[in-house]
Amino acid sequence: MKLSVTFVPVRKIKPSASRWNFSDDEIDKAARFIAEAKGMVQPIVLQREEGFESYTVIEGDFEYYAAAKASEWEPQTCDVIPAFVVESPDDAEAIQQQIQLFRTQRSTLKPTLNSINNDQEIASRLNEIETRQVNLELRQAILEQQEIQEIKKQLDDLKQKICPRTNLLDLFNVSTHAELLHQMKRAGLIGKNAEKIVETIEYERQYRLFESLRDVVTRVKGLTYEKMVDLVEGE
Repeated sequence: MKLSVTFVPVRKIKPSASRWNFSDDEIDKAARFIAEAKGMVQPIVLQREEGFESYTVIEGDFEYYAAAKASEWEPQTCDVIPAFVVESPDDAEAIQQQIQLFRTQRSTLKPTLNSINNDQEIASRLNEIETRQVNLELRQAILEQQEIQEIKKQLDDLKQKICPRTNLLDLFNVSTHAELLHQMKRAGLIGKNAEKIVETIEYERQYRLFESLRDVVTRVKGLTYEKMVDLVEGE
């Protein structure tokens, strides 16, 4: 199991705790911070529902309600929320055990922190560490997205190079009599010579479809490599 931060539309998330468990004022306050920052820096933990493109909150119901409120105010910039998405029930159980342990540790540390005079400085340092961790996760997510976009671009470029050849082969396999005559004219073949070549193409493809441009030249007498080049350059 490898966890990484992803962005999930707020509208696809279902909370696991009641809205009334939290103060309206605190939710509004957090929502204002999220709206002003154009997003939330604290990821929540979600369980993907099997068979559906929706998610249930494992940890972070308060953050979800604040993000949902912010999305009402700023739907263009606050419509997604950073989250760790748990894919399987087995993984969900391990994550919940981890969350429970961390909750226990936080409750154990609370009396100790209260005894320290400089509580504000400690809280600031903890928040700084959390923010750095989140930023690292977000940076990794951005890099992965850039890699995906680069791969898609390379595939599109390759498709552009392959398509002309595929389309030209389709021309010999599926074009009508009139369309074939038109293509022969573009290659400089006219009159009875063109008619004879078109008839040969139609006869040969009834027997077996052409498998390559080399196959076309081999089986269709009168259609030379030079004429095939004229057709390719005309695409």
